[in-house]
Amino acid sequence: LSVGMAAHYQLHNFDDPIFLRTYDRVTKSTPALRLQPGILLQRGPVMAGVSAVLPTDIDVDLRYARYDYTLPLELSAGLSYTKGMYRLSGDFGYINDSAVDDRFNDRYSLHMGAEKHSENRIFRAGYMFRSNVWDGEIMLPENTAANADSSMFWDDVPTSMLIKDGAQHFLTAGITYLFKHGQIDASIMHCIVGENRQTQVNIGLGVKLSTFFAKELAVKR
Repeated sequence: LSVGMAAHYQLHNFDDPIFLRTYDRVTKSTPALRLQPGILLQRGPVMAGVSAVLPTDIDVDLRYARYDYTLPLELSAGLSYTKGMYRLSGDFGYINDSAVDDRFNDRYSLHMGAEKHSENRIFRAGYMFRSNVWDGEIMLPENTAANADSSMFWDDVPTSMLIKDGAQHFLTAGITYLFKHGQIDASIMHCIVGENRQTQVNIGLGVKLSTFFAKELAVKR
């Protein structure tokens, strides 16, 4: 049994939020310190873990609006099972978004995956789900200060915006190729159900630092 605590120093960036009747570009970074206690248990081929990111209050001043809100509690629990060249894993996540606004739904996520090791290759496949927090029409904030732009061009700008249902189901697949000095990774993620369809492709290269250190030691000798 392992028990630990992580401290996260986060920067929440607000870049060009929409404010009607101003052409100002507003950029703001707000820091937050978040603590994450966790427990990890391993028994033979089975490993399980639970962690929680504790809530934190932050204050954001965006010049034309000021927001005081809570970064909500985040809970996660995971389980993995390994047998020979195969591994199955899954985790469940919960975010208490209703603490930010009682009109929001709490957020749930589910990840399930499987992988197979075959010599110098690792094959992966998985499924992901994340629930909807809120959907509907929102009114856009407006600059009501004395210097508000009263140009007639603003009359044709919509004062509201539609937020679609954010629930999504994804399928994923990937492969890792291992070689002497590192690895090459390739993966794809595609939304199969949801109003916001998206596809993401990732390709990565990893190189072992020991490769460079070993060469340096060989030269010195």
